[in-house]
Amino acid sequence: MFLSAARAASCFTLFVIAVTVAVDPAHAAEIPAVPQSPANSALPIAAGQPAGTIVVRRGVWEANNDRVGELRRGLFCGDTTEIRQSPDWVRIMTMGFVSAQRDTLRAAGYTLFQRDSSAFGSQDGGASADLELAPVIRRVESNVCTNDLRDVAGGVWMEVKWELYSNRQQKLIYSAVTEGRFASASKINRTIPGYHAAALQVALNNLLAQPAFRDLVLAAARAEPAAAQASPDDSGRRAVLSLARRVQASDAPDAAMTVARSAAVTLSSGTGSGSGFYIDARGTHLLTCRHVVGDARFVRIRLASGRELAGEVIRSDPGRDVALVRTEPVQIAPLPLADSSPVIGESVTALGTPLGANALAGTVSRGIVGAMPTIRGQLFVESDVKINPGNSGGPLLRKDGAVIALAVGQLSGGAGQGLNLFIPIDQAMKALDVGFDPTDNPRQP
Repeated sequence: MFLSAARAASCFTLFVIAVTVAVDPAHAAEIPAVPQSPANSALPIAAGQPAGTIVVRRGVWEANNDRVGELRRGLFCGDTTEIRQSPDWVRIMTMGFVSAQRDTLRAAGYTLFQRDSSAFGSQDGGASADLELAPVIRRVESNVCTNDLRDVAGGVWMEVKWELYSNRQQKLIYSAVTEGRFASASKINRTIPGYHAAALQVALNNLLAQPAFRDLVLAAARAEPAAAQASPDDSGRRAVLSLARRVQASDAPDAAMTVARSAAVTLSSGTGSGSGFYIDARGTHLLTCRHVVGDARFVRIRLASGRELAGEVIRSDPGRDVALVRTEPVQIAPLPLADSSPVIGESVTALGTPLGANALAGTVSRGIVGAMPTIRGQLFVESDVKINPGNSGGPLLRKDGAVIALAVGQLSGGAGQGLNLFIPIDQAMKALDVGFDPTDNPRQP
């Protein structure tokens, strides 16, 4: 069957009109705008100018399943789904974060450590660099539209807390919060992860525009290594950190559970979360499980008040599954540690953040000590106190408020269903070389 020339011309005209309408932005659904942010230029470091070497990390972005925006699909951007911070979403969106930071730092003349290609959390490569830079992603808004996952329109905005750690001084030396935004009204050849990486680069340039940051990097080239209290002694053994406090007669968790709960925190390493608690009067050291922090050098800490800060993993023992994390000082009364063994049958209280949910932080559950089993050569405290994933690293308290153990896991299946295992506090202290503070003078809340 053949069409007449006139009819064919008419069909072609209709086709052109349809295509024109399909690609005309005026006919597409409006993509919600993301917030504006500054876009400052980095203060450059001149070629040949001495500066500290930097290793960059992927960063911490909690996979808490919060809604952060909309993903629209199709030529008209009419098919809309929510974007949530799921573990898979966070993993994919952060894949380009290391290279994005490297490119931005290199363009401003910063000296990158040659082995800084490791992802955030790896212990490899950072030890020989002068400085380590890690972003903590605090807030994100992402509204994008795509029809093939590569041509994307819309925008991404993020608020980032940057942490600069000095390997020579063995401490965090700078912290700043910046914003970054990348947006395009029309579809461009850039992936959705590319939008996020570009927003991070804007946030990083805003950091590099701060003279104080640049001055610290320049000074790092001249810094002398600090004498760390955690360094080995002459015998080659790791020095004991004498910082934990003993239980006092005035401690009474049944009457002051609010105080005890304030010492418990939620930790996030970017790939998982768990619980922990402060143990020293200065409010700078906390205990948790090693499987909570994994191989991360830095983790995100969320206090009971909702305040967030970065923590540095300074000691860990995979065999005993414990870790010691250092933070900037916080005004929190620490939990005392028991200097005697648990008693079978005594009442106990567990604190933690079950399921890693911020709304459940500081959850309290009660039970008794049921046994002190040895499993695969390791001593544990067994209790019927109720815990869930996310409680790992949280404290188990006796009635006088002393921590007798850390939550580590559950027994599942068979007769052991519902029974939970805890690491005895004396075993955790021994594994980490942590001792009691000789002044034994707890700070009052």
